[in-house]
Amino acid sequence: MKNQQWLLITVAALIIFAGCAERNTPLVSTEDYAFKLVSQTQTSGWAVDIAIAGDSAYVAEQEGGVTIWDISNPENLKIKDTLSTSGNAKMIEFDPITNLFFVNTSDNLGGIEFISYVDHHGIHEPKRSFGQVGSGTMYGMAYRQVSPDTVIVTGIDATDGLFIRTVYWDTQFNEWQPGYGSSWDVISLDYGKMRGLYYDNDRIYVANNQMGIAIINMNYGDETGGFDLTLLGSIDTPGAARAVGVNDEKTHVIVADWESGLVIIDVTDPANPEIASTILPEGVRRAIKLVVRNNVAYFLDQYDGMFAVDVNDPINPVLIGKYRTPEPTSIEVTDDYIFVTDENLGIIVLEWRNQP
Repeated sequence: MKNQQWLLITVAALIIFAGCAERNTPLVSTEDYAFKLVSQTQTSGWAVDIAIAGDSAYVAEQEGGVTIWDISNPENLKIKDTLSTSGNAKMIEFDPITNLFFVNTSDNLGGIEFISYVDHHGIHEPKRSFGQVGSGTMYGMAYRQVSPDTVIVTGIDATDGLFIRTVYWDTQFNEWQPGYGSSWDVISLDYGKMRGLYYDNDRIYVANNQMGIAIINMNYGDETGGFDLTLLGSIDTPGAARAVGVNDEKTHVIVADWESGLVIIDVTDPANPEIASTILPEGVRRAIKLVVRNNVAYFLDQYDGMFAVDVNDPINPVLIGKYRTPEPTSIEVTDDYIFVTDENLGIIVLEWRNQP
């Protein structure tokens, strides 16, 4: 009898010890501790968008313009520089190859403002605004760096719909110039509804609100030769498509679908896309922003913070973590950290307690 009692005590102790041991697998949706808060940094303006390149973060702060942060020590972010914009900075992209900023300043003339940040080809013209495209309320923008001297910029706004513009280095005048531009008018896309886009090589995926997503193929000539655009396919989603990304294999599109949470779409045949699965985590009411990295979809709910969903199996997505913040506005993910901007709290840096 004593041996049996000792055995029971030993087993119980092992169970308790195992429960206290550090996990080797990601936390699941029932737990709120998948992420550790590394730091929170208050910004002077309203932090509404963020771009990451190397050891720097570029934050759009509305009336505060753009602030540039040293993130080499994520526990202690330090401001490095500021960038004035022609209007309130709402969205931002930064190309580290050309050192060009693309900033949405919709409270002024609207559209995207092009700004050079540092010297190029030895020509001194730092922080110079040299062009703008688009004229309405912006809902999304992205870029593709073609060469060290040419960038393709895409955007969507309420007035011009989907537009594409090259930005190139003019060797004759030794300065950056807006190049060939194009607006695309296809009746199957309601431009007043477009809300997000993802630009991947020659494909543009448009989150088209109540009309789901559209898949567009783009062939590019050069900065003066224009663009050849073809609508490959489209599909409606259960909710209102607000943001879009793709999985690592490029076989599935991931959609932040407003009240429907996350929708995963099979695009192996782009002419006939099919919904593979949906997931609506508890608490999600308005899925608004999205980043997909290493087959984890990180998306923001307008009122309940950030959610992380494993999409390695597109048919069976799994919620693996969440982090609550009251007014999230944008998200970027690096190899080691998750950066979330909150309109009032500034820049929030998170890390996984256990890597997924």
